[in-house]
Amino acid sequence: MIGQCQSQPVSKPKSGDRGSRGRRPALVLRVGPFDYMVHFVDGLIRHKGKTCVGLCDNDAHEIHVARCGSEAQQTQVIFHEYMHAWVYHFGPTMMMDEERICDLFGLAMTQFVRDLSIGTIPMRRVRLPMTR
Repeated sequence: MIGQCQSQPVSKPKSGDRGSRGRRPALVLRVGPFDYMVHFVDGLIRHKGKTCVGLCDNDAHEIHVARCGSEAQQTQVIFHEYMHAWVYHFGPTMMMDEERICDLFGLAMTQFVRDLSIGTIPMRRVRLPMTR
């Protein structure tokens, strides 16, 4: 996935940067009582000296996803960063065993599917890459 972005500039999202410019988020995902704004960015993301295709900013409640790779890869990045948010707010530390990890994943996906079914996530207006 990274290879498809190498010719694009590297962006460096800052806490609250994309949302504070008045741009609407591409998607809003709930993490328990918290709303996380999902923003797509051009090029790779630079964070703490590393280059990545996704970033979860727990302080700003934002997820940044690079517009590169296939739609399936972008969707996977969204869910990957979404799980970082769940682990940050509700997951125990490195003491998680397989059952606890699966419980947390089940809770997160149940929230996502429930929000999708009741219309909290407006899939008609803005879609995950794979739902287009």
